[in-house]
Amino acid sequence: MPNGALRETRANAMKAKLGYGKKSDPLPWSTGLCDFWSDPELLYMSTHGICGVCCFVCLPAKTRVDFLNSDDVWTRKTDPRRTSAADVGILGECNVKFSSASWAYLWNASLLAAFPPIRCWWRWSFRKKYVVKGTIVGDVLSSTCCYLCAALQEQREVRVARDPLFVAVKKIDGAALPTTFNATYSAEVPKQQMMGKPQSKPGTAMKESAGGTPVSEVVVVKNDD
Repeated sequence: MPNGALRETRANAMKAKLGYGKKSDPLPWSTGLCDFWSDPELLYMSTHGICGVCCFVCLPAKTRVDFLNSDDVWTRKTDPRRTSAADVGILGECNVKFSSASWAYLWNASLLAAFPPIRCWWRWSFRKKYVVKGTIVGDVLSSTCCYLCAALQEQREVRVARDPLFVAVKKIDGAALPTTFNATYSAEVPKQQMMGKPQSKPGTAMKESAGGTPVSEVVVVKNDD
């Protein structure tokens, strides 16, 4: 698989799982279990201050909100006349609907604090949705023995799936920022410029000297009045 192709391949596999296209085999994680240095900002926010104290509950609960809802769950604009949980429809665990992502987040955090083994179920369902290879035994071991590393890995996977710029900046799976030659908005480069030859200006003509060096010749038009 070429560098940077894992994200696109996973997106196609997730569509195929919903019935759109040919099904594919499970894929590896975009980042390793201990590859927490690939996103130092997330690592810092999850292990410092008040968030660091609650990281074992807050981070998995937030990831679960992302998992159950669409990309705009934290920025969704609602009609002021329709603010009920049934109208907004932001899902929390057990398919409970809420009027905001914050309430869904608190609901997930409360369930996790009351029943910690639910983390194993969350990781298993996460793998199934994102078509990640693994086993139930591996889910249990990673969720218990490497709790924080597993939570960070799942949140990184959500960002990889939803933010192509994050993938390019962090160089995940060998991806790189687009250049002017492969970006969709790039203009066609003149052939002379690509060959390293200077481009002639309007009103000038290009010719080569005896030594083969390109020089410009200005064409002057004289009007006799």
